[in-house]
Amino acid sequence: MLVNGSKVAYNYRLAKGDVISTSILKYSNILDKPAKPKPASNIKLKTIYEDDKIIVINKPFGLASQGGNKVKQNVDDTYPNYHLVHRLDKDTTGCLMLAKTPKVAKHLMHGFQQKNIIKTYIALVVGVPKPIEGQINLPIIKQKQDGNEIMVIDEHNPKAQKAITNYKVLERLSNKAAIIELQPITGRKHQLRCHLAAIGNPIVGDGKYGGKYAHLGGFSNKLHLHALSLSLNGLLDLYETFTAPLPDHMHDIIDI
Repeated sequence: MLVNGSKVAYNYRLAKGDVISTSILKYSNILDKPAKPKPASNIKLKTIYEDDKIIVINKPFGLASQGGNKVKQNVDDTYPNYHLVHRLDKDTTGCLMLAKTPKVAKHLMHGFQQKNIIKTYIALVVGVPKPIEGQINLPIIKQKQDGNEIMVIDEHNPKAQKAITNYKVLERLSNKAAIIELQPITGRKHQLRCHLAAIGNPIVGDGKYGGKYAHLGGFSNKLHLHALSLSLNGLLDLYETFTAPLPDHMHDIIDI
Protein backbone atom coordinates (compact mmCIF):
# COMPACT_ATOMS: atom_id res chain seq x y z
CA MET A 1 0.00 0.00 0.00
CA LEU A 2 1.22 3.49 -0.88
CA VAL A 3 0.21 6.82 0.65
CA ASN A 4 0.61 9.83 -1.62
CA GLY A 5 2.73 7.69 -3.91
CA SER A 6 5.23 6.60 -1.24
CA LYS A 7 5.69 3.77 1.24
CA VAL A 8 4.90 4.65 4.85
CA ALA A 9 5.58 3.07 8.23
CA TYR A 10 3.09 0.50 9.55
CA ASN A 11 1.98 2.95 12.30
CA TYR A 12 1.44 5.94 9.97
CA ARG A 13 -1.78 7.79 10.78
CA LEU A 14 -3.83 8.86 7.78
CA ALA A 15 -4.48 12.56 7.40
CA LYS A 16 -7.24 14.36 5.57
CA GLY A 17 -6.39 14.52 1.86
CA ASP A 18 -4.03 11.51 1.80
CA VAL A 19 -4.31 9.43 -1.35
CA ILE A 20 -4.08 5.67 -0.85
CA SER A 21 -3.17 3.29 -3.65
CA THR A 22 -3.03 -0.52 -3.54
CA SER A 23 -2.19 -3.30 -5.94
CA ILE A 24 -5.05 -5.79 -6.32
CA LEU A 25 -4.19 -9.42 -6.90
CA LYS A 26 -6.05 -10.95 -9.79
CA TYR A 27 -7.57 -14.15 -8.51
CA SER A 28 -10.15 -14.63 -11.23
CA ASN A 29 -7.84 -16.56 -13.55
CA ILE A 30 -6.85 -18.89 -10.70
CA LEU A 31 -10.45 -19.61 -9.73
CA ASP A 32 -11.43 -20.30 -13.32
CA LYS A 33 -8.88 -23.09 -13.63
CA PRO A 34 -9.85 -26.59 -12.44
CA ALA A 35 -7.89 -28.02 -9.54
CA LYS A 36 -4.82 -29.88 -10.70
CA PRO A 37 -5.42 -33.60 -10.11
CA LYS A 38 -3.01 -35.60 -8.02
CA PRO A 39 -0.60 -37.57 -10.17
CA ALA A 40 -1.44 -41.25 -10.31
CA SER A 41 1.04 -43.61 -8.69
CA ASN A 42 3.05 -46.02 -10.81
CA ILE A 43 1.54 -49.12 -9.16
CA LYS A 44 0.23 -51.68 -11.63
CA LEU A 45 -2.87 -53.43 -10.31
CA LYS A 46 -4.67 -56.37 -11.87
CA THR A 47 -8.11 -55.53 -13.24
CA ILE A 48 -10.86 -58.11 -12.71
CA TYR A 49 -13.62 -56.14 -14.47
CA GLU A 50 -14.09 -52.70 -16.00
CA ASP A 51 -16.82 -50.81 -17.85
CA ASP A 52 -17.84 -47.16 -18.17
CA LYS A 53 -19.17 -47.06 -14.57
CA ILE A 54 -16.93 -49.19 -12.38
CA ILE A 55 -13.61 -50.97 -12.09
CA VAL A 56 -12.94 -54.01 -9.89
CA ILE A 57 -9.33 -54.76 -9.02
CA ASN A 58 -7.47 -57.51 -7.19
CA LYS A 59 -5.81 -55.59 -4.33
CA PRO A 60 -2.45 -57.07 -3.35
CA PHE A 61 -1.13 -57.69 0.16
CA GLY A 62 0.41 -54.64 1.87
CA LEU A 63 -1.34 -51.96 -0.20
CA ALA A 64 -3.63 -49.57 1.71
CA SER A 65 -7.00 -48.56 0.27
CA GLN A 66 -6.52 -44.91 1.28
CA GLY A 67 -3.70 -42.60 2.32
CA GLY A 68 -2.62 -41.85 5.88
CA ASN A 69 0.23 -40.55 8.00
CA LYS A 70 2.53 -43.52 7.34
CA VAL A 71 1.04 -44.62 4.01
CA LYS A 72 3.30 -44.13 0.99
CA GLN A 73 1.22 -45.93 -1.64
CA ASN A 74 -2.49 -46.63 -1.80
CA VAL A 75 -5.31 -47.52 -4.18
CA ASP A 76 -6.90 -44.06 -3.93
CA ASP A 77 -3.79 -42.39 -5.37
CA THR A 78 -3.44 -45.07 -8.03
CA TYR A 79 -6.88 -44.14 -9.37
CA PRO A 80 -7.09 -40.40 -8.53
CA ASN A 81 -10.18 -39.77 -10.68
CA TYR A 82 -12.20 -42.71 -9.33
CA HIS A 83 -14.11 -43.18 -6.08
CA LEU A 84 -13.67 -45.93 -3.47
CA VAL A 85 -17.05 -47.35 -2.47
CA HIS A 86 -15.75 -49.73 0.21
CA ARG A 87 -12.42 -50.60 1.87
CA LEU A 88 -10.09 -53.49 2.47
CA ASP A 89 -7.47 -53.61 5.22
CA LYS A 90 -3.90 -53.06 4.06
CA ASP A 91 -3.03 -56.73 4.55
CA THR A 92 -6.30 -58.14 3.17
CA THR A 93 -6.16 -59.10 -0.50
CA GLY A 94 -8.83 -59.43 -3.16
CA CYS A 95 -11.82 -57.76 -4.79
CA LEU A 96 -12.01 -54.00 -4.41
CA MET A 97 -14.47 -51.88 -6.36
CA LEU A 98 -14.20 -48.23 -7.43
CA ALA A 99 -16.79 -46.06 -9.16
CA LYS A 100 -15.97 -43.78 -12.07
CA THR A 101 -18.46 -41.02 -11.18
CA PRO A 102 -19.83 -39.59 -7.91
CA LYS A 103 -23.36 -40.62 -8.93
CA VAL A 104 -22.35 -44.26 -9.41
CA ALA A 105 -20.36 -44.16 -6.15
CA LYS A 106 -23.40 -42.96 -4.21
CA HIS A 107 -25.54 -45.68 -5.79
CA LEU A 108 -23.05 -48.42 -4.92
CA MET A 109 -22.48 -47.25 -1.35
CA HIS A 110 -26.23 -47.35 -0.85
CA GLY A 111 -26.17 -50.88 -2.31
CA PHE A 112 -23.61 -51.96 0.29
CA GLN A 113 -25.71 -50.43 3.07
CA GLN A 114 -28.85 -52.20 1.85
CA LYS A 115 -26.99 -55.55 1.52
CA ASN A 116 -27.60 -55.60 -2.24
CA ILE A 117 -23.91 -56.32 -2.81
CA ILE A 118 -22.73 -59.60 -1.31
CA LYS A 119 -19.12 -59.76 -0.12
CA THR A 120 -17.56 -63.19 0.31
CA TYR A 121 -14.18 -63.80 1.92
CA ILE A 122 -12.05 -66.89 2.33
CA ALA A 123 -9.67 -67.33 5.26
CA LEU A 124 -7.37 -69.83 6.88
CA VAL A 125 -7.95 -69.91 10.63
CA VAL A 126 -6.29 -71.59 13.59
CA GLY A 127 -8.29 -74.58 14.79
CA VAL A 128 -11.80 -75.48 13.61
CA PRO A 129 -14.74 -73.23 14.51
CA LYS A 130 -17.63 -74.90 16.33
CA PRO A 131 -20.25 -75.27 15.09
CA ILE A 132 -18.81 -75.67 11.60
CA GLU A 133 -21.41 -73.23 10.24
CA GLY A 134 -22.94 -70.34 12.09
CA GLN A 135 -23.16 -66.64 12.85
CA ILE A 136 -21.00 -64.44 15.08
CA ASN A 137 -23.02 -61.59 16.56
CA LEU A 138 -20.72 -59.60 18.82
CA PRO A 139 -20.58 -55.77 19.10
CA ILE A 140 -17.28 -54.02 18.37
CA ILE A 141 -15.75 -50.81 19.68
CA LYS A 142 -12.47 -49.03 18.98
CA GLN A 143 -9.89 -48.78 21.75
CA LYS A 144 -6.28 -47.67 22.21
CA GLN A 145 -3.82 -50.30 23.42
CA ASP A 146 -0.14 -49.46 23.83
CA GLY A 147 -0.64 -46.43 21.62
CA ASN A 148 -2.21 -48.47 18.81
CA GLU A 149 -5.79 -48.55 17.62
CA ILE A 150 -7.55 -51.90 17.95
CA MET A 151 -11.14 -53.14 17.74
CA VAL A 152 -12.43 -55.10 20.72
CA ILE A 153 -15.59 -56.99 21.67
CA ASP A 154 -17.61 -55.23 24.37
CA GLU A 155 -21.14 -56.50 24.92
CA HIS A 156 -21.73 -54.16 27.86
CA ASN A 157 -20.73 -50.86 26.24
CA PRO A 158 -23.73 -49.03 24.71
CA LYS A 159 -21.34 -47.28 22.30
CA ALA A 160 -20.17 -50.56 20.77
CA GLN A 161 -21.39 -51.05 17.20
CA LYS A 162 -23.46 -54.02 16.12
CA ALA A 163 -21.35 -56.47 14.11
CA ILE A 164 -22.55 -59.70 12.46
CA THR A 165 -20.54 -62.26 10.49
CA ASN A 166 -21.74 -65.49 8.86
CA TYR A 167 -19.17 -68.26 8.45
CA LYS A 168 -18.92 -71.80 7.09
CA VAL A 169 -16.08 -74.30 7.33
CA LEU A 170 -15.07 -75.49 3.87
CA GLU A 171 -12.19 -77.81 4.79
CA ARG A 172 -10.59 -79.05 7.98
CA LEU A 173 -6.85 -79.56 8.29
CA SER A 174 -7.15 -82.13 11.08
CA ASN A 175 -7.66 -80.01 14.20
CA LYS A 176 -4.80 -77.66 13.39
CA ALA A 177 -6.56 -75.25 11.03
CA ALA A 178 -9.56 -74.78 8.77
CA ILE A 179 -10.40 -73.07 5.51
CA ILE A 180 -13.57 -71.05 6.00
CA GLU A 181 -15.93 -68.88 3.98
CA LEU A 182 -17.06 -65.59 5.50
CA GLN A 183 -19.86 -63.17 4.68
CA PRO A 184 -19.95 -59.97 6.75
CA ILE A 185 -23.51 -58.75 7.29
CA THR A 186 -22.22 -55.49 8.76
CA GLY A 187 -19.08 -53.69 7.67
CA ARG A 188 -17.12 -52.69 10.76
CA LYS A 189 -13.40 -52.05 10.72
CA HIS A 190 -11.41 -55.28 11.30
CA GLN A 191 -14.73 -57.05 11.89
CA LEU A 192 -13.74 -60.46 10.51
CA ARG A 193 -10.37 -60.45 12.26
CA CYS A 194 -11.84 -59.37 15.59
CA HIS A 195 -14.76 -61.82 15.43
CA LEU A 196 -12.67 -64.86 14.58
CA ALA A 197 -10.13 -64.10 17.30
CA ALA A 198 -13.02 -63.68 19.77
CA ILE A 199 -14.31 -67.22 19.15
CA GLY A 200 -10.81 -68.68 19.52
CA ASN A 201 -10.05 -69.13 15.81
CA PRO A 202 -7.83 -66.21 14.75
CA ILE A 203 -6.90 -65.82 11.10
CA VAL A 204 -3.48 -67.31 10.36
CA GLY A 205 -0.89 -64.52 10.26
CA ASP A 206 -3.03 -62.07 12.24
CA GLY A 207 -0.64 -61.27 15.06
CA LYS A 208 -2.56 -58.12 15.96
CA TYR A 209 -5.65 -60.02 17.07
CA GLY A 210 -4.36 -63.56 17.53
CA GLY A 211 -0.89 -62.95 18.93
CA LYS A 212 1.66 -65.78 18.64
CA TYR A 213 -1.22 -68.25 18.46
CA ALA A 214 -2.01 -66.95 14.95
CA HIS A 215 1.33 -68.04 13.49
CA LEU A 216 1.28 -71.66 12.36
CA GLY A 217 4.34 -73.56 11.24
CA GLY A 218 4.34 -74.38 7.57
CA PHE A 219 2.37 -71.27 6.59
CA SER A 220 3.40 -67.72 5.73
CA ASN A 221 3.09 -65.15 8.53
CA LYS A 222 1.16 -62.88 6.18
CA LEU A 223 -2.56 -62.39 6.89
CA HIS A 224 -4.54 -65.26 5.33
CA LEU A 225 -7.70 -63.27 4.58
CA HIS A 226 -8.87 -62.78 1.00
CA ALA A 227 -11.87 -60.90 -0.41
CA LEU A 228 -12.84 -63.67 -2.79
CA SER A 229 -15.84 -62.15 -4.56
CA LEU A 230 -18.34 -59.32 -4.94
CA SER A 231 -21.83 -60.12 -6.24
CA LEU A 232 -24.00 -57.41 -7.78
CA ASN A 233 -27.62 -58.47 -7.76
CA GLY A 234 -28.95 -56.18 -10.45
CA LEU A 235 -27.22 -52.98 -9.34
CA LEU A 236 -26.16 -50.94 -12.39
CA ASP A 237 -28.06 -53.59 -14.39
CA LEU A 238 -25.29 -56.07 -13.57
CA TYR A 239 -25.99 -59.60 -12.39
CA GLU A 240 -22.34 -60.46 -11.98
CA THR A 241 -20.06 -62.07 -9.44
CA PHE A 242 -16.51 -60.76 -9.65
CA THR A 243 -13.90 -63.18 -8.30
CA ALA A 244 -10.26 -62.55 -7.37
CA PRO A 245 -7.67 -65.36 -7.49
CA LEU A 246 -5.89 -66.14 -4.24
CA PRO A 247 -2.59 -64.35 -3.50
CA ASP A 248 0.72 -66.18 -3.64
CA HIS A 249 0.99 -66.62 0.13
CA MET A 250 -2.38 -68.41 0.20
CA HIS A 251 -1.61 -70.91 -2.55
CA ASP A 252 -0.98 -73.51 0.16
CA ILE A 253 -4.76 -73.52 0.64
CA ILE A 254 -5.22 -74.57 -2.99
CA ASP A 255 -2.69 -77.37 -2.57
CA ILE A 256 -4.48 -78.60 0.53
